[in-house]
Amino acid sequence: MKVFIGLTNIASQIPDLAKGFQALGHQTFTAINSSHANIVDSSEVDIDLSKENLNNELGRKLLFEKALNECDAFVFLWSCFFKDFSDLRILNRNSKKVCIYFVGNDVRWKPACDQEFKKYKFPLIEYQNYFRQNNTIEHKLKYLRNAEKYATSISSSPATSHLGLRPYFNAGTPINLNDFMENCDQRGKPLIIHTPSNQNFKGTKYVIEVIECLKSEKIEFDFKFLENIPYYEVKNWYSEADILIGQLLHPMGGKQEKEALACGTIVMSHTARNYHNVIQPDCPIVSVTPDTLYEELRSIIKNYELRKKIAKMGRPYVEKYYSNIVVAKKILDSLEDNFTPSFKPMFFRDNYTPESYCSAQICNKYTEIVKDCNWYKLIIKPGVRDGLIF
Repeated sequence: MKVFIGLTNIASQIPDLAKGFQALGHQTFTAINSSHANIVDSSEVDIDLSKENLNNELGRKLLFEKALNECDAFVFLWSCFFKDFSDLRILNRNSKKVCIYFVGNDVRWKPACDQEFKKYKFPLIEYQNYFRQNNTIEHKLKYLRNAEKYATSISSSPATSHLGLRPYFNAGTPINLNDFMENCDQRGKPLIIHTPSNQNFKGTKYVIEVIECLKSEKIEFDFKFLENIPYYEVKNWYSEADILIGQLLHPMGGKQEKEALACGTIVMSHTARNYHNVIQPDCPIVSVTPDTLYEELRSIIKNYELRKKIAKMGRPYVEKYYSNIVVAKKILDSLEDNFTPSFKPMFFRDNYTPESYCSAQICNKYTEIVKDCNWYKLIIKPGVRDGLIF
């Protein structure tokens, strides 16, 4: 089988996924039209439209035709070939297997996310700028509902799926273990790092407050703040550090946390273990929020024996759940006809309250797209609620 993987390189996941599929004996064709941040690694993709000045309608059309002719399966992260998502309909019509891999703000709608997080008493995700205009929710719903209608499978997570209706599975973040050297040695005076791609989203201000507080108490540790440095340099720091403080606001952690675990680094991040039971019981991440980071970090700095124990748990955990080969296998399994998704997003149907009459009408417009789908008829209860029609 030949698998196309594209088109936005979130956290360098596209080349990592490709290596996972290749290890399983499949050919891959990778292409990107953009990267999520300048520090990610896009050097190993087959085609970079932005570098070849082809990131336009014609360039994407030519790329789509090539992939359509060559590939049996498609994995999309963040973006498809066409802005109106008509390529999903064409792929469906041509009996191509398609997995849509939602990764975050591609379909997350912050007002809905805030509503659920308040229910769980989670800290709210913070953005420096977040656009709430109607065309923002319209774009997200257009992508989401077209994916729900035409894709063979969807990979997502509860913290992304507040507008979702169709059942999905959680493939997890692919980690190429060959890129990370395990070093479980813990210093008596630990080196702590924090390396945010987005300070607001990661809760950096809370990290700095805690670090300064611990310094004032003369607690023995070193701290390195790493920002806007190339991805290959960040990876080296994971093996050097004793403790990584990840993201404090978004539950479940991201790729960075898994990479650090693979290096034998202790990871402290917001795992939200009571959140839809998506965190595995053997997860070694030390769960923290802005309210608990001070006590948890202070305690673990002082407990050398506990640090040594936790550090040894990281890489086996990643090998079991998040190696790029494991994730690629999950995606391939999801494309089989007998595959059963593991999660049913119910928040949009049962709890979401639209911010306005206009946003409710937009939601209803895009719900119409999927009402004729078999899965919709089986699991979505008909009714009217808060201006939403099902």
